[in-house]
Amino acid sequence: MITVRTFPVNPLGENCHVVSVGQETAIVDCGALEGYEDDAIAAYVERENLAVRYHLLTHAHFDHIFGCDFVSTHFGIRPSLHEAELRAYRSVRGQARNFLGIDLHMDVPEPAQTLAHGDALVLGEATIRVLHVPGHSRGGLAFHIATASDAVLLSGDSLFAGSVGRSDLPGGDHATLIESIRTQLLTLPDATRVYPGHGPATTIGRERASNPFLAPTW
Repeated sequence: MITVRTFPVNPLGENCHVVSVGQETAIVDCGALEGYEDDAIAAYVERENLAVRYHLLTHAHFDHIFGCDFVSTHFGIRPSLHEAELRAYRSVRGQARNFLGIDLHMDVPEPAQTLAHGDALVLGEATIRVLHVPGHSRGGLAFHIATASDAVLLSGDSLFAGSVGRSDLPGGDHATLIESIRTQLLTLPDATRVYPGHGPATTIGRERASNPFLAPTW
């Protein structure tokens, strides 16, 4: 059984997901703010006696990476992301200034590794399959985590419940995003649980059947 605990964090309501297979754990997109939201995540991990093995980033927009230094400092795990996201990742201060009009006094750790489409990571009895889903950003990723009897998808800001990600930011392209979702995500089994970067969870079957942004492609 794959357990997903979701922590909505920061003023943009970004979802930080803590995904566990037994005790083996991956944190996905920690955008938690220091001194409050990160404390709740740390308390959950410690209470459940989880062993954090990865910090996976679907992309490097600022609301998804506020907590990277926390995960690195508290759990000793630096993030992994697509190579095309490195420039955005390293300019978190500039992103916050451009989008929020504030100056952040924060740094992000150097990544542990870069990830590419088709890479596979081991998490307990599960395999994490890396999917490249550009369109919201150039290096956008999704993570398909599966055991013999269960599967979840961490879709980042590509696929939402009843919607899709915005494509008007630098590196975004709507046609590319829809094609990425159609070819990389909607090909997964209907029962696959989907945990997006914002908003509620859904399933692949539900989005294939009723997502208005995807209907013309199917």
